[in-house]
Amino acid sequence: MKSIGSSKILFLFILPALVFLLLFFVYPLIRLVLLSFGEQEFTLDNYVRIISTPLYISVILNTIKLSIIVTAICLVIGFPVAYLLARLPENKASILFIFILIPFWTNLLVRTYAWMILLQSTGLINNFLEQIGILKQPISFMYNLIGVTIGMVYILLPFMIFPMYSVIKKIDNNLISASLNLGASPIQTFLKITLPLSKGGIGAGSLLVFILSMGFYITPTLMGGLNDITISMVIAQQVNAVGNWGFASALAMILFVLIVLMTIVYNYSFRIERIWGG
Repeated sequence: MKSIGSSKILFLFILPALVFLLLFFVYPLIRLVLLSFGEQEFTLDNYVRIISTPLYISVILNTIKLSIIVTAICLVIGFPVAYLLARLPENKASILFIFILIPFWTNLLVRTYAWMILLQSTGLINNFLEQIGILKQPISFMYNLIGVTIGMVYILLPFMIFPMYSVIKKIDNNLISASLNLGASPIQTFLKITLPLSKGGIGAGSLLVFILSMGFYITPTLMGGLNDITISMVIAQQVNAVGNWGFASALAMILFVLIVLMTIVYNYSFRIERIWGG
């Protein structure tokens, strides 16, 4: 009787979750697939148009390039921060976590506009560099790859730090102490102990940042130039300006497939499921 009662309770919890997934994930995805192949009759015209148009191929490659650059920079900056947070005492680490989380209290659009003010030709950064004599004339940080990268790295960096922190925190300090006591240098200890054991966190953080970068819209739109158009920008343009839902759906499906393929590659390389005990 107890087992039957527990099963009913478990079913009551699972059923709403299944309904939610079907209504807000599975159905929209199926609808997207159907739209991409034509609203009235099956056709591959939308996909043929994408493949046969150099502009759209360039947009896809540019999106991948931008995502790789942002992911790499977030990894280089985020790993030392995650390592520091994992090795600091809890009270000091909590203070640093507050500073990392503070930007989440502000709207994404507001944060992007703040960076636009800082990076423009007459902004604080250019003025400061000119005053201390580093620059003789302003550098163009805005409406190019530099501005988009800075804005996206700032926003996505916490998503790199948190997965790596959770993994590095679990590394046994006795392993590091034993390595040092046996004569290994700090660099050797890092390369042989810390880095291999952090592999899962690096993979999870990189995957998360890469996926978010692939679908990023606000920052590339506001801070990018004509050479920094991404798939999400073209999708928005096709929906809002052209009203071509079928072509926008095809672009969205290509973005979806790219993300799925990258997830498979990352999981094969880093075995990300180990983070959750898989």
